[in-house]
Amino acid sequence: MSEMSKAHELVGKAREIKGSRAIFLREVATSLRPEITKIKNDNMLSADGKIAKVKELKEQASKKFMNEVALRKQAYQLYLTNAKKLAKETIEKSFVSADEATRAKFSRDFSELRFKMALKDEKSAFNDLQSFLQKTPDSAYASLVLENFYELAGQFKTGEHKIGLSKAFDKLKADHTPVDVAEAYDIIEEVDNTIDNKLFLLMIPGDDPSVNVDYSIISELFTQDVVRYYQNPDIYFEKNDELIPVFVDPDEVVEKQKSKVDQAYDSLATIIEQKVKDGELKLGGNQ
Repeated sequence: MSEMSKAHELVGKAREIKGSRAIFLREVATSLRPEITKIKNDNMLSADGKIAKVKELKEQASKKFMNEVALRKQAYQLYLTNAKKLAKETIEKSFVSADEATRAKFSRDFSELRFKMALKDEKSAFNDLQSFLQKTPDSAYASLVLENFYELAGQFKTGEHKIGLSKAFDKLKADHTPVDVAEAYDIIEEVDNTIDNKLFLLMIPGDDPSVNVDYSIISELFTQDVVRYYQNPDIYFEKNDELIPVFVDPDEVVEKQKSKVDQAYDSLATIIEQKVKDGELKLGGNQ
């Protein structure tokens, strides 16, 4: 599997975690609600006994729930972090390095462009920029333009030219960037925009709690600590002075085990080869 295929797979796993939150909560509720109902309907318990029993159940369920939430959040962020790492590696491997002559030419051309644009209105400056981009000679030169493109963005204030600037950037990148590198840039952008996203629907001040299904289920079934910190499980475990569980990617475990087996095999093959050379081991026949 190529690095970009693996990166796409990891982003897909992260999306699945975020997208399956409703199913996750429904499964939790489906298993816990009957237990609460059973306690409330237990005629052998007094009213106070029922309250105490429900409280005990919710406290136990809260710890289990927050363990699962913490692991889901860690998995979500780990998948995205690893996807970004693979994307950056892809870009670095495909990076076209400009030589000194190309850098010197770009420096002269870019300085001249900025000077001309500074003396003109937005429309004329934008036309000059487009003309400059159309003359981009090769990928090495384009890499320098893309690297310094941000310096030109501040000059344009109108929405029309900002959109045009974005399109010009995308076109230059598409014209001079391999497909896998363009995909890598897209993955990095998606990761940067989503890695800190909350895994549950946010409660906005003034919202009706009953309308937010996530909040409604969590506040019904768990303790107030969970209601406060379900978006931030790290704080929950810190506040309760408990160790936070650590997510371990099963695929990474398999890869490490496979790597160890391969290394052991290579080591054994090297030892056998050396012993054959030294005459300590003879292969073939019945030996």
